[in-house]
Amino acid sequence: MLKASKIIIFLLICSINGYSQWLGVWDIASKKMVATTGIDVNSSSEDNFWFDRNPLSGQILCASSNGLWTIDNASHLELMQRYLNDSELIFPHQSRFVPDMDAVVSIGFRSKSDGSKLIPNGIVNIIKFNKEHSLKSFDLGPVDYKLAILRNGDIVEANHSSIKLRKRIGDNEWGVASSFEYPYGEITEMKDLGNDSLVAIWTASTFSVFNISNQSVYLNIVKPVKVYWSWTAPPVLSPDGSQILVNERKVDGKYLLSAYSLKTKANKPVKQIELGWKWLDGMAFSPSGKHFAIAYGEDTQVVIYNSITWKKDSTLKVPKKHTNDNSQHPRIIYSADGKCIYAYFLVPGC
Repeated sequence: MLKASKIIIFLLICSINGYSQWLGVWDIASKKMVATTGIDVNSSSEDNFWFDRNPLSGQILCASSNGLWTIDNASHLELMQRYLNDSELIFPHQSRFVPDMDAVVSIGFRSKSDGSKLIPNGIVNIIKFNKEHSLKSFDLGPVDYKLAILRNGDIVEANHSSIKLRKRIGDNEWGVASSFEYPYGEITEMKDLGNDSLVAIWTASTFSVFNISNQSVYLNIVKPVKVYWSWTAPPVLSPDGSQILVNERKVDGKYLLSAYSLKTKANKPVKQIELGWKWLDGMAFSPSGKHFAIAYGEDTQVVIYNSITWKKDSTLKVPKKHTNDNSQHPRIIYSADGKCIYAYFLVPGC
């Protein structure tokens, strides 16, 4: 049985594009909404919203294409930094707490013209946790759109089959990038996994977990036995780093939730759930690793599983008065004590 827990669902508000954005919280024991607030991320894409949790303080980061917010507790939402929608717009691609910097590091793009075309220019933003929430920025120069930031602040860039690693050497400084070739061909997508060394990498024919530190492959699964869709829920790593959850799609079009061991490096799942025609847009492990939660892509329910038995512990739904049948694209994350899951939903047709 789960202990009394909360999942927060914040009050929806309408954005200019006709979508409502939710952040928020349920009490798992009572399955009732316990707190509400609102946030306008000005986005109609789930790819433009993500969560992170500070490993030291437990503070929750909410990040979108036009803002970064921190949540200190279930009833407080603090605006940290907001990007303006103008010609100098920075497009955050990923944001992470870097604990030993006492800062959020956000990487993104600002397009610059060479006279004939727009070139993505990499931007690094450093947001310090002082009273003013000071912001420092610097350019990475021309980059490809595949960027990741590791928990230690190192920056990874993928371009074709080449990987560049820029190691952090100070609070506001990164060293010269070192380059090496990825062994499985041209990289089509890359996502960090929230630790100091691992990234998930897609090519046209493989999905892999790659260790940047020692340039070794922990997992390599070959298509087309299963098709991996990078626009569904990003893979999530267990707290002890031993397992990764992946949302898969079979050749018949149906979806699976699969767990792969990173200790044995076996390319077959150790656990698997048939999801039918529903894909996932959110997955998260509890901090203890004893539970994980999943959120369906075209739904507003979060299902919590026991990560040992893989049996359902609880199913939580958004009350009908606060949503509609087209609600979609949930993102979720546990609080540091494992008693809350923060969730984001996109509700069309506001």
